[in-house]
Amino acid sequence: MATPLSHSNSLRHILLVDDEEHISDLLTFNLESEHFLVSVEPQASKVMEHDLTETRLILADAMSQSYTGLDMLHDLKSSPVTAHIPVIIVAHSDTEDDILEAFDAGADDYISKPFSLRELVARIRSVLRRRPIAAVTSSSSLNMVFGPINIDLLSKRVSVDGQHINLTPTEYAIIALLAKNTDHFYSRREIFDQVWRQIGRTENERIVDTNVSRLRKKLGDAGGLIVNKSGYGYTIVRE
Repeated sequence: MATPLSHSNSLRHILLVDDEEHISDLLTFNLESEHFLVSVEPQASKVMEHDLTETRLILADAMSQSYTGLDMLHDLKSSPVTAHIPVIIVAHSDTEDDILEAFDAGADDYISKPFSLRELVARIRSVLRRRPIAAVTSSSSLNMVFGPINIDLLSKRVSVDGQHINLTPTEYAIIALLAKNTDHFYSRREIFDQVWRQIGRTENERIVDTNVSRLRKKLGDAGGLIVNKSGYGYTIVRE
């Protein structure tokens, strides 16, 4: 069991996500010598199970895993509870496409392996200077209300007139995406890229229509708050 962090240590806590043990050991030794407190999680898929309230920065590779560091990054930035945590991706790839994909997903910096330890520490300090400690998200900001629809972003539960609606993960991802961006119409392609996370794939985007239709049906009369405007795409409106 991890040792609870003191307040002073929590201001310097780094979570390292890497399944290459020799690299994790090397980074832990060097970062601790710079007075950071380091925890290691080999599996990117388990990061969201951690209590991240005291984490100041995540340093992540895990690109060879089925649930990659980029999948983790997407989920971190999609949650209002963890979206403020800066993430530096550290990976073997240095292609322009991979770097741009990481930044598009919300990475604060990208460092290619092998790297200079001095440069890594300098990059970490730079990111922490740019990203001051965020205030804890209030519970009220985690609930979004659209007429009779209540969306709890923390528990990922949706209710209509107080009655829980059993949504699939895909249906929830669609309504959460629309709810968090009420000033934006999302095209089928944008929803497909955001929800299915298969950017560049050529699957029939009508799968978006099918899932939105099922979502509306489950919401009953409140499903009419999800609007499709020709030439623009989908959005959710407040009554």
